[in-house]
Amino acid sequence: MFGPKNSLAIGQLLYALYLGGFAVALIAPSAKTVSWMAASVFGGIAGGLYWTAQGGYFAAAASLLSTTTGRPREETTASLAGTFSVVLLLFEVLSKLAFSGLQAMLAPGTIALVFFLLALLALLAMGCVQELAPQQQASSGVDRLVGTLSLCADPVVWLLSPTNLTFGFCTALMNGYVNATYASVELGSGSVAVLGAVTSGIAAVVAFALCRLPGSFGKAPLITFGAFCFFSIPFCMLVLHCCNSWGRSLVVLYIFQGMGRAVFESTNRAVFADFFRSAQVESAFANASVQVNFAFALSFFLQTVLTEYWSSIIVASLAISTPLCYVGASALRGGWQRHKQNDDFQA
Repeated sequence: MFGPKNSLAIGQLLYALYLGGFAVALIAPSAKTVSWMAASVFGGIAGGLYWTAQGGYFAAAASLLSTTTGRPREETTASLAGTFSVVLLLFEVLSKLAFSGLQAMLAPGTIALVFFLLALLALLAMGCVQELAPQQQASSGVDRLVGTLSLCADPVVWLLSPTNLTFGFCTALMNGYVNATYASVELGSGSVAVLGAVTSGIAAVVAFALCRLPGSFGKAPLITFGAFCFFSIPFCMLVLHCCNSWGRSLVVLYIFQGMGRAVFESTNRAVFADFFRSAQVESAFANASVQVNFAFALSFFLQTVLTEYWSSIIVASLAISTPLCYVGASALRGGWQRHKQNDDFQA
């Protein structure tokens, strides 16, 4: 309805309002409840809209780049996803380090205001982004919702979901248990932001390495590598009895999380762009966004009733299923494409 670029701009505006709401809540305690609720609504809408718009813009850019350079589209998506994730993660590292430094100098409300102003600057910078023709004709919001829901009937969407679900549950495990129960206790509350920066930094380095791999390497080994990294976190907690008295060795968990996130941000994005084309691409990325956010929300809600043991079991189970489901998705999509080619040949 708005096009990828305009949707990104709207999402950026909502993210700015999200930060602004928290700034108001911290500066004016009398409006705290209303501001927090409004900020949460803005942030939730922005997250869903932004991921979907990014997917549409990414797919359009990959198709244009493939046509211009003559490179296979699968190779182009891998390279473009790697470059995108490196830039994203480097800015995330800088923001987390900046937040950690500002904590020693400014009040929380002032810090929130600083990030709100930075979000407005990012919104203004959207004016420099080139508009790309979407891979589908403009449609109404209702049509897009119907398209997103109808794609739920495609088993490939669910076979590709374990990477998104694993990332969501694993991130909640790290934030809800490791940060709160172990890192902040053993290394101090100020260490959490630094360890978060370590995760993003490792993810940026690994994503840069992934995008330099030859196209013939394929995406299945990378999906498996990401699943192994996510699996290693509950393995440490269940088998190696992490994390009491681990001290600085806790950084190992954040390194695993960073490597897994590199695959999630780069290869996983490229996989969705490869498996879904044209009119389906934005609906596919919308489903991916729903999967991740569903995992986030469900994991945090369940932490009130689930123990650390069962949360770790869920992450480990999803990680193990990831490469198996990817193979199934590849076989299913490959069979469908061969069937379509035969129909086209007979016609």
